[in-house]
Formats: sequence, C-alpha cells, structure tokens
Amino acid sequence: MKKLILSACVALAGAFCLNAQNLSYRVEVGGNIAGKYVLKGKSPDYKYAPVYGARVGLALEYALSPNMYLASGLNYRMAGLKTTVPQMGKRPKMTITDRDHNLSLPINFGGRFQVARDFALSLEGGPFVAWTFSAKRDMGVKAFDNKDRKRLEFGAGIALAAEYQNRYFLRIGTDYGLTNIKEDTRTKLETGSNEVYLTFGVRF
Repeated sequence: MKKLILSACVALAGAFCLNAQNLSYRVEVGGNIAGKYVLKGKSPDYKYAPVYGARVGLALEYALSPNMYLASGLNYRMAGLKTTVPQMGKRPKMTITDRDHNLSLPINFGGRFQVARDFALSLEGGPFVAWTFSAKRDMGVKAFDNKDRKRLEFGAGIALAAEYQNRYFLRIGTDYGLTNIKEDTRTKLETGSNEVYLTFGVRF
C-alpha cells in the first residue's frame, strides 16, 4: 500500500508538471457519518453508534482526457465512535465517545460523463493515507487523549458526484481504513475506520 501511494504521488506530480493548462482545483465542504469496524477478532457485546462531524477538502484535478482525470489534495475529516457499555455489577452503564480529527491525502482516478447539456456525473476512487492529529476519548466526566489510537492509517475510498456546468457539484462518498488503528493487547481486537460523507463544492 505504501509503495502504491508513493508511486501514484510521483506519477501525479510528473503529470502535473507536463501541462499546467490541464489543471483545475476544487473546494468542498460538508458533513460525514463516521464509525469503526472490526478488521480482526471479535468485538465485545456492547452497543455501537456512529458519530457525526464535518469534512472539508481542497484538491487539484489533472485532465488526462476530456472524460478522465487524476485528483489529489487534502481533506480534513472528523471521525470516531460512540460505545455504550452496559451495567456490570456495581459499575453503572457508561457511554464512551471517541472523537478523532485527521487529515487525509487521497490519490484518485476518475471519470466524468455528460448526461445533459449542463449536467454530468463523475466517479472517482483510489487509495489514501491519513494522519490523526487529535484523538480524544470522553467517558462522561472529562475528555482525555486517546493514546491507544494509532495516528497513521492507509485506506481506500470511492465517491460519486452530480455536477452542474462543470463547476458546482454535490458529492457522496465513502472512505474505508484498511489498517489497524487501535492497539488492544488484551483482546487482540483490530479495528479500522470508515465514513460516509456528503459535500458541496465548487471547481475553478
């Protein structure tokens, strides 16, 4: 995965240098529904719920042809999970909220297809690398740093956008982390992050 992302970065940088006239950039903002899923092992019998957050992105597009493009940029994402632990003996019922903030760098290959005079659909996907710069855990008293959360992760995403006049767009997509983001030496449980997002953007 690391070699794939590095190779894609080199290829993308080289392509950008070849013809700057084929470059455009886009800005988008919206919200997401984020959670975690089991990569390996079995999770405890707790109740899990997603958390809601914001997503902001800035990306460059390089047109390979009238219908195909490469895109890369930087996304700010909020992530996490809400866990409800049932009452056990004298320990009362407890809700634990994990809230993460990270930056992701995707390398996407996409296609754009005209469906009407001013309307088009675009589909893009590819790998990403993300760095979590803040990870907090709130157990109902006071939030503290979640030191069990691994900061670096790799994954893949895919997104579909409806576009108007090749300028304004509404995008729905999903990102899945493919690497373990939590150390749990006791249960050997490995978890990955995931999210579904909806953003509105403008291309320049």
